[in-house]
Amino acid sequence: MKNFYELTDTNNHSIAIGLLLRGNGDTASIKVSINGNVLYDGIIFNNDRIINTSINISDSLDVKIICSNMAGCAISIIKLTADDVEIMPKYNYLTLYKNTSNIENPTSILEFDGVWSLDTEIPLLNWMHNSSNKGWLLYP
Repeated sequence: MKNFYELTDTNNHSIAIGLLLRGNGDTASIKVSINGNVLYDGIIFNNDRIINTSINISDSLDVKIICSNMAGCAISIIKLTADDVEIMPKYNYLTLYKNTSNIENPTSILEFDGVWSLDTEIPLLNWMHNSSNKGWLLYP
């Protein structure tokens, strides 16, 4: 018997990922990667940065934002979505923020040099169902 991930009509489907960041300051440098692909590497000024990509339906989601030169600056994670379903700020409490000030509380406001991350470790759809208490989907 085939499971959900073995069906041929699911192999070519993807999930649209959207990330909206807002910069505050003029020296903050960030590198944004989703599932190992660097999608932005540069300075984010006093404006919004929209990053869009897609992942395979059976992939996990691993978002990393590496911040440097943050003195007097801040980066706000306004929104992270998967097929227009909100992940951030809804699941903010499941994120990690390792920084030079050793303040590791989950947050969506990045004020220190360091790495913010959200890693689902399991396929994103399974993670979303589990995190929202909607039950489990079949594992591959």
